Amino acid sequence: MVERTEHDAQTSHSDGRAADERAGFESPSLDLVYAIAEFTGSDPKTMPPLYDAVDTDALDTLLNSETPIEISFEYEGHTVAVTGDSDVRVDGRTARSE
Repeated sequence: MVERTEHDAQTSHSDGRAADERAGFESPSLDLVYAIAEFTGSDPKTMPPLYDAVDTDALDTLLNSETPIEISFEYEGHTVAVTGDSDVRVDGRTARSE
């Protein structure tokens, strides 16, 4: 069973786990790593953990909220900005826009 709300980017499964419907990843922070990797031409499996740059639990909580938000941080020598709408910018250029 899948439950969705109009403003919710998350899908809740009957077993209680959440899956990010935008890319099928378990969390917005993991989805973000894949967006950065694709934009920079990097292999996400060889990139340093995102939690070395930002508190990923806090990032996921903020990005899953319905509050309009933009978070910026440095990662892998790049300035990354992500919004609650899942827009991602790397060094000021759009990496992904929902």
